[in-house]
Amino acid sequence: YFYKHAYKSLVRARTANMDVLIALGTTAAYGGSIVSVALQKGAGEQFFETAVFLMAFVLLGRWLESIAKGRTVSAVEALVKMQPDEALLVRSAAKDRADALESISARQIQLGDLLQVNNGMRVPCDGVVTRGQTEIDESLLTGESVPVPKTEGAAVTGGTLNLSQTIHMRATAINESSTLSRIVKLVREAQSSKPQIQEVADRVASRFVPLVVLASLIVFIAWVAAGASGHINPKWLSSKLMGGLGGQPMDDDGMGEQKLMPYSIFALLNAISVLVIACPCALGLAAPTAIMVGTGIAARFGILVKGGGATMEAASKIDIVAFDKTGTLTIGKPAVADHFGEEAHSGFSGDFWAWLYAHVSDLESLSSHPLAAAICTYIRSSRHGPAIGKSSLIEHMELPGRGMQATVAVPPEFAASLGWSSSAVSTAHLLVGKESWVKEEGCHMDIPIETRASWSANGYTSVAVALIPIESQSPGHVVSAFALADQVRPEARSVVEKLKARGIEVWMISGDQQTAANAIAKQLGIDNVMAGVLPEQKSETIRTLQKRG
Repeated sequence: YFYKHAYKSLVRARTANMDVLIALGTTAAYGGSIVSVALQKGAGEQFFETAVFLMAFVLLGRWLESIAKGRTVSAVEALVKMQPDEALLVRSAAKDRADALESISARQIQLGDLLQVNNGMRVPCDGVVTRGQTEIDESLLTGESVPVPKTEGAAVTGGTLNLSQTIHMRATAINESSTLSRIVKLVREAQSSKPQIQEVADRVASRFVPLVVLASLIVFIAWVAAGASGHINPKWLSSKLMGGLGGQPMDDDGMGEQKLMPYSIFALLNAISVLVIACPCALGLAAPTAIMVGTGIAARFGILVKGGGATMEAASKIDIVAFDKTGTLTIGKPAVADHFGEEAHSGFSGDFWAWLYAHVSDLESLSSHPLAAAICTYIRSSRHGPAIGKSSLIEHMELPGRGMQATVAVPPEFAASLGWSSSAVSTAHLLVGKESWVKEEGCHMDIPIETRASWSANGYTSVAVALIPIESQSPGHVVSAFALADQVRPEARSVVEKLKARGIEVWMISGDQQTAANAIAKQLGIDNVMAGVLPEQKSETIRTLQKRG
């Protein structure tokens, strides 16, 4: 390994790096030991173990470094595995026939192919929606927990999850040119970067190696000259190995004259010592071990270090830290933060609320939207849980970007409570979704302006619950509403405080709305907020901050 890399460095790059030093030192130690033992007939000084330990220590260090880098690589390659192995290719048929679907390998997709992505499937490649509308979970790339509505003409990314309706898409980027493949390529390039201290060692090695060889030759010549002129202390030439009992030197016949090492061998061993000591064993082991420990502690807290040692060295000079909001400063899972309902509607009985929440819970359980899951959890775990009744959804449908709709049977007493004629109204549409949608359907917005303003100021996402009569021209009513928000991580505030205490400027960069981003920033004490930043713009935002610093 070391000889191979040393050869490439010397012959191809015409320079000397750390591998050249290691190869030179270990070869000198092993070869010199053979010469010493051979000339002294097995009784000479030898350094066979030096070559072994030197290589072992450096290889151990590089193994530890590879493990540290592997944590980030494995996490990124897990993203690649989320791309589906197969895709549904749409083959156009004649006008009087339906389009044919063919299951193909994802690697067979060609630019311009028309593909079908069903509900619950992952998008097979980057593309553009050509038919249908749906909601896509892009948390794989952005960390945002709320799905993104997609209509005709919208771009979709390979590996993201289709949550609601079937769509057709046109492939625009495949294989290595896809978004995920480019991310993996960038990370692998970053992983190949060396720590600055190792780069310094390589630069020094290019000049250091010739100097070490020259110093070794000077040492050899000097000691040979000293030995030839009789200026070497005889005690220094006494063989320390293979001597008599108790480590005492032996004479030639085992009885009298002291055995001395030839001064030429003594000079050779000193020259070898210069080469061995020059090997960067400390750099080869200490730097990777520090990287291993640092990345191990970071991984335990969910932090993946991109770039290995080079990034960790640069971290000591950081003066600005920019956090993403969703999934980093927050948990990344929405939960109900406030609720408007029975407290404001004293005219409705407890049976009405039990009936309503039973239907809302069952309707939302039919959706894979994270907001729907949060509402179900709230209803079942809060005070409504034991009190909810049985539901009877007649039919239901999910409208991407709007919400859920169902037809429900309305008991006469509940219709009267809503101001409808109990004889004329027996069924109604139950709507659970965006406020703007229920307004379009002509519902009276019964939520007080103060409540809605408070929710907006706190960055909450509002989900309205409305009932609209089917057989009557009577207006519908928003009878309840939920305010949902991402929950701040318990440790986030203390982390921000500690960074600011060290003089580090803290920023939050989010793709969310300004009000929602400001609300989270206020809770955490972050003064610098950039909201509405698209995923592809975040890297450019970081570059802008770097240039400013």
